[in-house]
Amino acid sequence: MRVLIAVDDSAESLDAVHEAYRYFGAEAEYLVASYGREPVIMPMSPMGASPELVMLADERSYLGEAAAETAAAAGAELPVEVDIESGVGRPGPARCELAEDRKSDVIVIGSHERSIWDRLLTPSVGGYVIGHAPCSVLVVR
Repeated sequence: MRVLIAVDDSAESLDAVHEAYRYFGAEAEYLVASYGREPVIMPMSPMGASPELVMLADERSYLGEAAAETAAAAGAELPVEVDIESGVGRPGPARCELAEDRKSDVIVIGSHERSIWDRLLTPSVGGYVIGHAPCSVLVVR
């Protein structure tokens, strides 16, 4: 069985790591993936590149490094060999594409406790994954 564990910087995603191992055991192949959000930056000056656009490359690098550190730390908690994947982009679509590319049998994600207002104003990565995943999704509370 191929298990993709999608993590972010939350305690809930670390719970997902532990639960995935508890459910699927040492015989499964694990891939721990974390994606930093791609920054949305608008140019401020019609006369050329704004300082925000110049800083975009540095921010992408930082977000990618943070995602890699999160994924590596989560993978280190499993007592089996784990592949690590990280990057910058839209986390929902990136996780679904990765699951399809790696032919994952299941995606494991943590569930965040969010208020009704947070759910209305902030798009849900988990909701996207549940609706678009090419395989089963296990949501850990």
